[in-house]
Amino acid sequence: KLEVGVERFPGVLKGVSAGERCLSRDLGLLQEDNFTRNLEVQWRLRALGQGLARLEARQKMLSLFLPTFTVMIPHFGETILLSKQDLLGKGPDASQVVPLMSWLQKRYNEDFVVFCERALKQYPRWRNCGTKWADYEDTQWRKISVWASMRSQTLWRTVQGMMLYLPAIERHHDMDKHRSADSELVFDPEEMFTCMVTMQQYRFFDKEQLSHTERMIRKFPRCLQIAFIDYKSASDASAEDNLHPRQKRHYYSCLIDSSCLPGEKQNFQYVSAEKRIRPRLVIELPGFPILGDGKSDNQNHALPFSRGVIIQAIDANQGAYFEQMLLLPCALAEFRSTKGQGVEPLILGFPEHITSDIGSVGDMAAGAETAFGTVLQRAYAWLGARMHYGHPDMMNKLYLMRQGGVSKAT
Repeated sequence: KLEVGVERFPGVLKGVSAGERCLSRDLGLLQEDNFTRNLEVQWRLRALGQGLARLEARQKMLSLFLPTFTVMIPHFGETILLSKQDLLGKGPDASQVVPLMSWLQKRYNEDFVVFCERALKQYPRWRNCGTKWADYEDTQWRKISVWASMRSQTLWRTVQGMMLYLPAIERHHDMDKHRSADSELVFDPEEMFTCMVTMQQYRFFDKEQLSHTERMIRKFPRCLQIAFIDYKSASDASAEDNLHPRQKRHYYSCLIDSSCLPGEKQNFQYVSAEKRIRPRLVIELPGFPILGDGKSDNQNHALPFSRGVIIQAIDANQGAYFEQMLLLPCALAEFRSTKGQGVEPLILGFPEHITSDIGSVGDMAAGAETAFGTVLQRAYAWLGARMHYGHPDMMNKLYLMRQGGVSKAT
């Protein structure tokens, strides 16, 4: 309910003069209640403003006409979700080393304080033990591990960031309802977006990794899919399938999603004692799919399970924010053909924001990645070329399938 005379415009978006901005926001000499002091939030607001200012002349696409696209995340052995042992240390020397949890709590002290306050309100039995990590219960560590994973280079952080495409599409549809006569049609953002993790080593995961994978699927059941490579040993009947005599195994591309999880299904059984999920779709491959670079072939074998013409490749150590996802219709509008048919351009590149918290060596490595992933790529764009290596570009899947794949091989 809107009240007369009450201003609902966010104060942080109000215009200020150059002098006030310099004294309050840049130098910090003046107190400003409408502007945050958190450096991460400042960067996110600045990045959103720059993104809105750099929009090209092409108008964004309405939500009803957004093309279907798939976000593809290659995964080999990266950490899926930090556990209690990872945060507190393992082995006999764990007591002599500063735990990772203590470093994260000190590095993100304000975030941890807010996390504890929110947990006290949401969970009546939550015990606020401060930094006495041994006093927390196992049920509390399930929440703390997610908080810590969202501030580390984990697959959980990447997937949760990519899944923000769903609420962003829904918000655009809410705004586009009054602009289109087709707004009364049934709208389902799940038909436009799919997040696929290509887990090359899922067949060899241990019990903890399989548990984290299943927990991730339960957390994001709407559009998350897992593609992996499975195999079985050759038998005497393999000759009827024209299997080469020197090939010892049959290889398969498999797909699992939330429909494969144990729920109300009767007679459900895991594939192995470690509780590996039985796949929903299986495609037999002509041989071992990892022929060249592992990262590219790990994504290429999962292309038959992808939806839509547009693929966005994201590495497993990246994250995303909701305000970035709001620019999705503008990014997809770049693929509209000016000739009335087809999809152009073939690759749409994006810059990367790379940070490091481990000192000067990490800053130098982050600077080198920024130079290669952003500065040099923009220089190559003047020549009509781009050295794509997997993140975070959008590309025409049909064209790149004829050029060797969606990553590295291009």
